[in-house]
Amino acid sequence: MRNILVTGGTGTWGQEIVRQLLEKKSTKRVVIYSRAERSQEYMKRMVKDKRVEYILGDVLDYDKVYKALKDIDTVFHTAAIKAVPSMEKDCMYGFDINVWGTFNVVQACVASGVKRLMYVSTDKAVAPINAYGVSKAAAEHIVKQAARDNPKMNIKIVRSGNVIGSSSSVLQVWKESLSKNNTLKITVPEMTRFYIRIEDAVYGLIKAFKCKDLVQANLGKYASLDMLARVAIILWGDNASKVSCIGNRGNEKLHEQILSIFDYGQDVFSNSTEEYTIDELLEIIKNEEI
Repeated sequence: MRNILVTGGTGTWGQEIVRQLLEKKSTKRVVIYSRAERSQEYMKRMVKDKRVEYILGDVLDYDKVYKALKDIDTVFHTAAIKAVPSMEKDCMYGFDINVWGTFNVVQACVASGVKRLMYVSTDKAVAPINAYGVSKAAAEHIVKQAARDNPKMNIKIVRSGNVIGSSSSVLQVWKESLSKNNTLKITVPEMTRFYIRIEDAVYGLIKAFKCKDLVQANLGKYASLDMLARVAIILWGDNASKVSCIGNRGNEKLHEQILSIFDYGQDVFSNSTEEYTIDELLEIIKNEEI
């Protein structure tokens, strides 16, 4: 990888991809393609590296995506609407970005001769029950079709669970709530989710290009919402902190699934892998900027 473009390059995933790519001496050029003008200006101030370029654009604009891919050999496609509640309220907008945007990126990569394409997916794309998961599953099928039609391209799909400390993380919401009124809301205490540090997730993306399988998974450990809430109270609350259970919002699984029998011949659920300890979560979350 020498000339790389990152869609959604100003987001949590994009920023960490850029950081790790710039650590590699082989990286010649990194193009950040995003529609977030303020975030781009912030990154320009924070990332002082002449190898980084910025293009203000939307993945729904095929012509602009295609032009941005001039002399690019590798693409990391992270641009997406990721918040589950947001897509439940406006699923068509999310479908535009997550499905049509992905279609544009894939078609432009093929047309411009890109050698490697990484699609950043999610465990919610497996047997989806909400609009976000359905959109990511549909996008995966677009990428899979491109892989079948273009066997010489190195195309990969990598699924991850919840990224600890990301912009859409529940930890952000809980920290704010505890600071304001010393309470936090959870849906179902025994609900489990995969959790992974962004550094580990991106390392898995980059490594995935060397693996044979089209669909891969960043298998982080899991934690229950009850355990995560207890950690949040230790960090930002006190003995008087209150937890209220609001119940399943109707679009959430009790346990997420990151691989299915159709991927590797087995189902992998978030309650069937290794569980975090409270001490492990405390250490990780302390080190994240939340």
